[in-house]
Amino acid sequence: MARPFKHPKTGVYWFRRVVPKDLRATVGKRGALRSLRTKDPTEARTLHANIAAEVEKHWGALRSPAETLHRSKSSPLPASSIWS
Repeated sequence: MARPFKHPKTGVYWFRRVVPKDLRATVGKRGALRSLRTKDPTEARTLHANIAAEVEKHWGALRSPAETLHRSKSSPLPASSIWS
């Protein structure tokens, strides 16, 4: 399991993950990096797990094929929701 990275100078923990090769062109980066904004190791582990789940969900959505909406499955929006 991945774990938070502690910045050597500041002591602040970071989330760091390599972007999979199949998504690098889509994401536009080789790695995902985000500050956890904490120096507490226990809090950093919790935040890291939450962000890791969020990133994996996002990458999964990028990998899944786009679903096309067929006319038979669509329904018109009410006028009130379009113009409000």
